Amino acid sequence: MNDSIKKESKGLIDLIFNQTHKLLDYEQDVPQIEVDIVKEKIRKLYDNLDSLIDPKVQANTHTINEDIEESIDKQVTDLLDEADTLFEENIQQMNQQIEEQEENS
Repeated sequence: MNDSIKKESKGLIDLIFNQTHKLLDYEQDVPQIEVDIVKEKIRKLYDNLDSLIDPKVQANTHTINEDIEESIDKQVTDLLDEADTLFEENIQQMNQQIEEQEENS
């Protein structure tokens, strides 16, 4: 079991690294959803590392982790839906601004 947790943790570290670099590339305000996603990955990594330190915790929390993962999956899906909506709204606003600038030119 420790090997699968170690492998998952390495994958989480890569994801956190890549997502953090994407956050740093934003020139303006970072979308909250992006920050929340990174935080969730960090929480999962923390739990994994914690269970590696104390194998008893790992055995007791396996079922709880599955429930938490389902909850997180739902939250991430909801956040992605919200981000998609916000993205579409931003695109529409940008298109309107472009049209207004073209009309004024």
